[in-house]
Amino acid sequence: MGIKHVAIHKALWLPPAPREAFNVDDVGMPLDRFPALTFEIVHGGTAFLDETRALLERHSNLYLTLETMFAYIQVKPRIFAKILGSFIKHCGSERLMFASGNNLMHPRPILEAFARYQFPDEWADEFGLTPLTEQDRRNILGLNCLRMHGLDAVDVARRVAHDEFSQARAQGVPAPWSALRGTALSPLA
Repeated sequence: MGIKHVAIHKALWLPPAPREAFNVDDVGMPLDRFPALTFEIVHGGTAFLDETRALLERHSNLYLTLETMFAYIQVKPRIFAKILGSFIKHCGSERLMFASGNNLMHPRPILEAFARYQFPDEWADEFGLTPLTEQDRRNILGLNCLRMHGLDAVDVARRVAHDEFSQARAQGVPAPWSALRGTALSPLA
């Protein structure tokens, strides 16, 4: 059928939804049965950390999108260190991917915090973590996603060099909420 990649949404369990729907124990069998496919757990590590890490250790065709968890870098830094450090310590950074998934906050502050982030000494000692490397950052911030989808970084950069988003970036960073001010839909107008 041409399917090469399957993304599975697993997140924090929020009642009244059944808890079983968010467990990751139903992911192992498809990973085993379809080794030629890549699988991605969206919100990987936000819940069921040990189980998710065990899946990542056993299955080279599994990637994790760290959506939601990446916001912890600012709001729950100890938990961020524990989750990210655990994945890197046991599985490496080669199948971890950044995603913000934030509809209430722009991802820029999260990305800026990660650009200079290092595991604090006390948590590194407590969790047995090694320093975060620049290669870890590069993997997480885009190289792994490119690899998962079979894309070349130079080719992608060339293709988007003059797209509408590159043109908008060339104009500079607009003031927060400026796209909404003055419009009929804006509560700030």
